[in-house]
Amino acid sequence: IVYSETLSEIFISFFLKIIMITVNQNKVGKNLARGGDFIVDVSYVDDSRQHIEIQEYIMGEKFSTKHLNNLNICNQFIKIKRNLQRMRKDGINQIDLIGIDGAFGNYFGNIIVDQEQKLKIIDATLLESKSLGFVGYLFSPIMTMGKILQKRILDKYTKETYKYIA
Repeated sequence: IVYSETLSEIFISFFLKIIMITVNQNKVGKNLARGGDFIVDVSYVDDSRQHIEIQEYIMGEKFSTKHLNNLNICNQFIKIKRNLQRMRKDGINQIDLIGIDGAFGNYFGNIIVDQEQKLKIIDATLLESKSLGFVGYLFSPIMTMGKILQKRILDKYTKETYKYIA
């Protein structure tokens, strides 16, 4: 019984810290959104049994390199990239732009091009694991792989922008 109590405490601690990271996203999102309204707002619903995050449904499609031929979208992407660089320089962890489906599809799964041709970042979470305590050590390799993959995809998209800006 002691083992299961300890295990449940670890998982409760893990999920509470994820909630804290999510709540902290407002500050991070504002930092990222400088020069554009990219992060989709999150509403939080809490009760004694669960924590629920609700985001507005965005009609659109996943952001891919084909969208970069639109100069407006290309400029929005450049703003996101510059803001990510500024965040990194300021010591703020990266936001996960690829998501799970993007990781397997080699694109930004958490960026949507809406019907007004605006980039929207959904499901924004931080690519970091230190705040998760001991459990974070288990996720550290995954976070490192996510950062490497995100940089590779960011570089791929950046190369594509040169075709349309030059």
